[in-house]
Parts: sequence; C-alpha cells; structure tokens
Amino acid sequence: PDGAFQISGLSRDLYAVKVFDPEDKWAVQTTIVDTTAGPVDGLRIQLVDGVPLVVTASNERWRDVRFRVLDHDGSFVYSGRLWSAAPRQVRLAPGEYSVEVTAVHGEPPRVSPVTLASEPVSLALP
Repeated sequence: PDGAFQISGLSRDLYAVKVFDPEDKWAVQTTIVDTTAGPVDGLRIQLVDGVPLVVTASNERWRDVRFRVLDHDGSFVYSGRLWSAAPRQVRLAPGEYSVEVTAVHGEPPRVSPVTLASEPVSLALP
C-alpha cells in the first residue's frame, strides 16, 4: 500500500528496474540498480505523471515494427512493438526523446526526435 517492495536473492550484477503500467497515469521509468558492490538499501524511485506518446503504424506492415525510446542523454527508457494496427500509448515523463524504429525485414533503423510537454504527441512509425 505504501509502494515499498523488496527483492531478495539477487546476484551481484546490474539490474534494470522498470515501472510500466499502460493503464496507469505514471510515466514509464527504467532505473539501473548496481549490486556489484553488495546489497542496495533505501533506493527510492520517484514516479512522475506521464504524457502520452501515441505510436501508430504508418502502413500495413505493423507486425514487423519494433521501437526503442531513448532519453536526451541516449539512455534506454522503453522498448516495445505494435500489437495491432490500432494506436498504442506509452506514457513518458515530459522531456526530449529519440524514438528508434527497426523493422524485422532488415531496413536500417530510423530515428525520430520527440518532445513531450503537457499534451499527447502522436508518432507514425514507418
């Protein structure tokens, strides 16, 4: 109820803790947690309200499309695919992003810059 959770039994390594619920108002967030030096206690992940990035298929080959969202520093935020021809919504924190789109059929990746403020932004994926 207070948002706290515990994960035990982890090896010493780097882990990505990803917060994502498509039905919620919170922004997708990926936090890298480094346990190579031992246990991490008291880690706090602050969630922020998300702004919708609405991705759609620009043609009938939507099944082939994969995309990654990177923040302004080039750090990984989210990766996904289109599950149908219908628009898909990903909530992100306000800011500047790059959306890298790849297709299974071997075309080179395409990168689109996206800036989110307070209103949803639509992006047709090739």
